[in-house]
Amino acid sequence: MPHLRLLTTTALLLTLAACGSMDPLRVNQPAKPFAAETIRGETVRLSDHEDSVVLLEFWGTWCPPCVGDVPYLQQAYETYADRGFEIIGVANDQYNALISFLLEHNISWTQVHDPGGRLMRDYLGPQPRYAYPTALLIDEEGVVRATGSELRREQLLRTLEEHFASTEATATD
Repeated sequence: MPHLRLLTTTALLLTLAACGSMDPLRVNQPAKPFAAETIRGETVRLSDHEDSVVLLEFWGTWCPPCVGDVPYLQQAYETYADRGFEIIGVANDQYNALISFLLEHNISWTQVHDPGGRLMRDYLGPQPRYAYPTALLIDEEGVVRATGSELRREQLLRTLEEHFASTEATATD
């Protein structure tokens, strides 16, 4: 009986270690590829944005912190889009509420409709492990460079400025 418990515990620990190594929120690790349908009926893939910096933003119009981030996302998009910055919003919302919100706030970046959070669970793992909003900053090489508070509100703008300044400094060397 003790051997069975030891074997079960070892298998569980190995499984947890393997799952942890696949965690898409691990900074400096390759981002997990994905494909999803946008609200315009087009397919968007992470691989479509090679050579761009992508903010993958899981959010909802019903989420006060998500809505509070919108002005900062808009400022970031307006400031850095011409430098290769893209936002892919993945909205867990009712379709009509999402469309109304996007029109009301003049949001023009790519949006995926994700009712029920299926794409979020597929991409990030089971909830409630992650909450809304959850964002990943993926660099030109497809590597996760930031997540969490580094991508919220004013800090998002500082994180992007540091990234682009570093990238441009490297390009001129």
